[in-house]
Amino acid sequence: MLREWKSAETAVLLFFLLFYPSAQHRLLITKLGDSMDQMSEEDRKRILESPPVGTFALMSAVIGAMVVAWLFLYYGVFLPRG
Repeated sequence: MLREWKSAETAVLLFFLLFYPSAQHRLLITKLGDSMDQMSEEDRKRILESPPVGTFALMSAVIGAMVVAWLFLYYGVFLPRG
């Protein structure tokens, strides 16, 4: 039973890390609090001040998909119809 709970907890953590990048900081503070106590102050500061790279990557992918869709509509639908 404990093993199933651990895998469900891992799935929930992965969901939040993928779709809510700010959850990375909450995860570091709450879930990994014990190991944070063992980290140096410099490492802790570097992790907490790191930019949300996952958010920027997701935002870039969505913008790229929207540009491709717009180009398809413009050149594939609107221009051929005159």
